[in-house]
Amino acid sequence: MGWEVFTTYDTPQDKIKIKQLYPMIKDDHIYGCKRNMFDYEILMRNEKIFENPKMNVIVNTSNDIAVFDASLKCLEHSGILFHLNTEIMRSPYTMGLLNFEIELNLITLSCDNLLDYSLIEKEWLKKAMENGLAKGQIKPLSTKSVPKTILKTDIVDLLKNNDNKLTKLITRIDGGREYNIDENVFICSPNKSYIIHGYDDISWFDLLSWLVSRGAQEVHVIVDEDKLIHSASHRLNSILNNYPSVKIHLISKKKIKDKHDMKAFLSAVNITKEISGIFLIGQDFDEDANLMDSVLRELRYMCKLVCIGTGGEIVCEQRSKKGLPALAISCQKHLLKSSVYLPEIEYFINKNLNNPVIFLNEGVNINNKDNENSMDSRQRLPEDITELLALSSKTASKACFIEQIASCPKHKHNREVSPIFTIPSLRPNEMNDFTSKLFYPTYEARIPYGIDDIEITAKQLHQDLKRFHFNIFTIIANDWGGALGISLAKRLEADGKTVLLVMLDSAPQTVQSWVSSVLLMEINLINKYIKIPYKIKKQLPSLPNWNEKLTLALKYAMIEDSLKYDIREGLNHLRNCLISVMKYKPNGKKYQGKCFLYCNKNGQNECGLNEYCENKPEIFISDDRNHQDMLNNPEIVKKINGIIPFEYKTAARDLGNTNFGLNVLTDCRFRTGGLERA
Repeated sequence: MGWEVFTTYDTPQDKIKIKQLYPMIKDDHIYGCKRNMFDYEILMRNEKIFENPKMNVIVNTSNDIAVFDASLKCLEHSGILFHLNTEIMRSPYTMGLLNFEIELNLITLSCDNLLDYSLIEKEWLKKAMENGLAKGQIKPLSTKSVPKTILKTDIVDLLKNNDNKLTKLITRIDGGREYNIDENVFICSPNKSYIIHGYDDISWFDLLSWLVSRGAQEVHVIVDEDKLIHSASHRLNSILNNYPSVKIHLISKKKIKDKHDMKAFLSAVNITKEISGIFLIGQDFDEDANLMDSVLRELRYMCKLVCIGTGGEIVCEQRSKKGLPALAISCQKHLLKSSVYLPEIEYFINKNLNNPVIFLNEGVNINNKDNENSMDSRQRLPEDITELLALSSKTASKACFIEQIASCPKHKHNREVSPIFTIPSLRPNEMNDFTSKLFYPTYEARIPYGIDDIEITAKQLHQDLKRFHFNIFTIIANDWGGALGISLAKRLEADGKTVLLVMLDSAPQTVQSWVSSVLLMEINLINKYIKIPYKIKKQLPSLPNWNEKLTLALKYAMIEDSLKYDIREGLNHLRNCLISVMKYKPNGKKYQGKCFLYCNKNGQNECGLNEYCENKPEIFISDDRNHQDMLNNPEIVKKINGIIPFEYKTAARDLGNTNFGLNVLTDCRFRTGGLERA
């Protein structure tokens, strides 16, 4: 049929069995999925051969959500995904339905029980289905096709008013992520109106966007004209451009001076479209909440009163006791963010609560691995365009080491102290403060632009180190540089050198954990550094490869044309760095020397260094909250200064004399203070 078949395996035994059963599958088409990284290997291979590297059809039988996500990444737009395991959907930890970033044909079923049936049972089942179809006992679902322009609320009404008949509803939605329809999801009625009373210049915009995205067609916003910022008109225009049928009315707070004005305003709004909900958001608005409640009671409107921030808690309690709809999300100003209060409104607004007041406090969920990886990746990538361009500028045609500033004279002035070699992270200048406190001359690695392979880069660094006639080397690898540090250390050991490896939260497994979350949604890399219109942003997932996505984003980017080339180069270099570390795997002989791993208290519990190191690494966990705090901690630098080994040299001997170091090593042992006589 001309199809190319790729498959994955869990264990070496599975790979052998696949080769026996399907000898026609090529060896380079069989990938291991132990680390759930087969998607990058497949896509990178196909990108060099085919115009579109993604797959038309994927059959997934794994119950691992990571394998499922990796499979999705390999699927092309409008492709077919057969998911033959429903364990993921049955998981008690699954939050709602699965979300898909591309349009696809998904066929999900569990074939476990059916495959276990005997041949007699399967034959009986087949005949029973044939007879049922022939007699009309088994009837196909009636099908109704709706246009893609239909509102979510109309679909809900259609399902509710279907007289409990089973119906298959078909619709096509291009681009954009739609909210799942569920009885607990708040959906605005297009035939009703909504009111927002905003008390600052920021928070009510997010609430307005949320209401409009949930189907609200008419929203009235009471604002303080004096607090409206200049960018308000731009944000409003953005909302109206995305939702052209929506009507947004801005009402000056100066026009509503007392109870009479409020009553007239609510009456006028309700005549046009019935008021469904009133939202008060800000700080210290108890007086306005009391006024709003009083007017609603007089007019006998049964709309819901929602108070967000500080104010209205007592009013909402009193309304609840009288059977009137109310909800208060009480939080301080620093928590008045859409990412904080909108999920709470979403969860509670449709529930009948005995106590309608919800208090929000600041906290950290240390059990949410996805949130940890997401936060970790944000902290470990270049923070903005400036850092991104600085990263690409710190490259070389060939990997090498450049001397940095440290707390001692430069290497050429130090006859008795050997230098330290550092491999930096993806954040340029992140280690400047750290290295400035080291007591040894310090060299920092420069990697080539377009890095494709960690081993090739390590080989280039190894060649550069041959200009130093030492027998003992110290390598400090920071974050992303861990894999490169291990590979370089192994090459030095192969030359008979002694190597001390210090890893600053840079175990390959740790790095690959957060890098995989970045590459799984590589569009976020573009969105992080390039501001593009929302309509263009929605088109990116449908494009087949990275280059097309980046080209489209830069075409409509809100940046100077003179910077676009540099940003393209910077993003390509950053992506190459991420892909190269994802491809790095344990290979050949393990690192034999001493390894020290430093982590912060919120780091991963497992580092996986036993796959790379022959000896058990010594692990130190600091009390710092994140990676940057750990680098800035003077105690960490002090500890590292105390474990750096050194060679005994004398002024009488030339620095290039290699034999002296080898003789000393035969009767030396390692101590935390350096090398001592045995």
